[in-house]
Amino acid sequence: MTGNPAKGYFSTLEPDLRPVPGTIFFRLRQAAGNLFYFRGADGSYTCPPNDMKTDLGSIPAPVHWLADPREYAASYITHDEDYWRAYRLRPFPGMSESSIRHGLLNYAMADEADRLDVARLYFHVVPITRRQADDRLNESIFTGYRCPGWKRLLIWKAVRIGGWAPWARYRRRQHQPTK
Repeated sequence: MTGNPAKGYFSTLEPDLRPVPGTIFFRLRQAAGNLFYFRGADGSYTCPPNDMKTDLGSIPAPVHWLADPREYAASYITHDEDYWRAYRLRPFPGMSESSIRHGLLNYAMADEADRLDVARLYFHVVPITRRQADDRLNESIFTGYRCPGWKRLLIWKAVRIGGWAPWARYRRRQHQPTK
């Protein structure tokens, strides 16, 4: 566990990432649902699924010298998951730590079509806004990594400016009828 349990923490800061050949993307290899972010302020979790595809913050190659995508990988991955799902997982009252971990593992390993149903077995599914997702990124790179304030502000501003397009694309995807 890294970070402050009262404010927020990551289960690990070194996610297992594999490059996707010929692209800018990576695949997250979730061994036993080992990557999640807990937000102490509202008691919610973000847990990316096994085999999730991520671009690690959408950071253009020319500015990798300033913000290496792998430097804050866990924050970028959980932010991508917040954008993709637009919800967080809040445990039911009285759940033990082992029950929460069991729920996160089942959620991370579930098939895409079953993931929301699995989530509802273990957690309250809490909708979030784009602003909440971006603020959580800002919070997580501080609590998990102790990122300097100037760099955090730069990353947060870039996400606020450029994040509208993927957020809108993911919301359209959610509202398309299935065939």
